[in-house]
Amino acid sequence: MWKIVGNIALLFISVLIILLALSVILNRSAIASAFSLIALMVLLAGIYAMIGVHFIAAMQLLVYAGAIMVLFVFSIMLLNYNELKSEINFNSPFVLISLASSIVLSIVMLSLFKDQFSPLTNSIRGVFSESFMASEGGNIMTLSKLLFSKYFLHFEIISLIL
Repeated sequence: MWKIVGNIALLFISVLIILLALSVILNRSAIASAFSLIALMVLLAGIYAMIGVHFIAAMQLLVYAGAIMVLFVFSIMLLNYNELKSEINFNSPFVLISLASSIVLSIVMLSLFKDQFSPLTNSIRGVFSESFMASEGGNIMTLSKLLFSKYFLHFEIISLIL
């Protein structure tokens, strides 16, 4: 029963995220786009929480929905940027090529990762299965071990970039 409710909630949140992403792109007002992006980040944290990675969900809320979006809104308000100056031409070949390539990329990604995760069964196969995570001490312990051992250089390069 709860699995069905969880899948319906996941589907509903996913549809809302897609609509908010379109709102970010298509809004003429920069402030409205920024607030749509804030709502998108909060819903993305909700998806992270639903699939059981609570640490990533908390970091999503703190870092992206909190700090970075405050910076975006502050920058928009400081620049006093009211309206978009140009119109989007949906009949241009660039828009059609972008849409077609997005659909092809989505199909390729789904075909590559279809065996790794099935949202209907909530099972993850591979290195980070539930039994592996339990034996390592949980999500945060596994993440911290990997970040500060195998992926230490990557972690520091990303921290310098950000």
